[in-house]
Amino acid sequence: MKFKCILLLVLIANTVGAQQILLELESEPGDVVGQGLSYSYTEADGDFYVSKQQTQDGFLEWISIEFVQNNQLVFYFAISPRTGREFIIGPYPNITNLGNSFAQPGLHASFYETPNCDRNFGEFQLLELELNGNQVTRLAVDFSQHCESIEAPALNGVFRYFSNGEPFPTPPDTDSDGVPDSYDNCISKANADQSDSDQDLLGDACDHIYTEASVLIDSDIDDFLGEGIYREYSMLNGRFRVLRNTFEAIQFSFHNSESFLNIYLAMPFGMPLEVGVYENVISYNHQEVEEPAMDVHYNSRSCSFVGGFEVFEVLRDAAGEILKLDFAYNLSCGNSNGSFSGRIKFDDRIRDVIFYSGIE
Repeated sequence: MKFKCILLLVLIANTVGAQQILLELESEPGDVVGQGLSYSYTEADGDFYVSKQQTQDGFLEWISIEFVQNNQLVFYFAISPRTGREFIIGPYPNITNLGNSFAQPGLHASFYETPNCDRNFGEFQLLELELNGNQVTRLAVDFSQHCESIEAPALNGVFRYFSNGEPFPTPPDTDSDGVPDSYDNCISKANADQSDSDQDLLGDACDHIYTEASVLIDSDIDDFLGEGIYREYSMLNGRFRVLRNTFEAIQFSFHNSESFLNIYLAMPFGMPLEVGVYENVISYNHQEVEEPAMDVHYNSRSCSFVGGFEVFEVLRDAAGEILKLDFAYNLSCGNSNGSFSGRIKFDDRIRDVIFYSGIE
């Protein structure tokens, strides 16, 4: 993978020492953001504000860079990995607008008084990153942003923030196939060709696990919760989480940019969840001790309901935490005739196969 911006201003690497703050921008003729001009800023020209930020639920994280002169924002830049992932060193091709797609990394670069891109294309390369919590202590990134089309003129940039400089750390490549983890479509198994026959963003070498973690949501048009929605998601489309509380109730949650599904399942007498069919359950937190219970929230909606669930498989680790869970659910809100149903398949052991170590 070649990045145009890596070739930008090669002399910088030879003249700029470690610990400096530097922003170099070169706008190609016709670029609407940079207006075809070149820019060079250091800490002597103004103030730089650099931070790592994330949404309240931790679903999307990004690094933002602001350059301010005379209390006026001059340039804003932000990058994000694929939604639901963490930043790691390496190249990030095929970017889109920040936060617009779960499947693609994001980038945004803009000046205060020039137009923004409606659609972003291009790439960035995260060369160095050191964090202290959400405080960025070192950063080196090169980028290339094209507005509206990958064929459009680019705004190329080089940013260094207390960087150690070259040589930069080698991007991790867990399976040693020559494709950095930052965009490898199968982290755990060598697949240098990155073949993806069904174009589901998971390489053919890993595709057998695609259906082992999935969410199905199906609702009737007159259902209060789903209002006729039908969705199928995998771990590639959003964030899965399963938690167990002290009363042995199991909470499953899934969320992405368009859906948030939260389900509680509880057995009678605070017993651990078991395989079986549970009908006419009571709403969680309102059940008697001898009754099974369920609670379902979809996109901030919930209701008094009649319904139940069926557990097909439960697998736990030595501490009793859920490794694998497979269950179906069905309910009807008391004030509607439609049903809200679906099936959840969760397997915590396959996260690192799809993504990389450390993902929740």
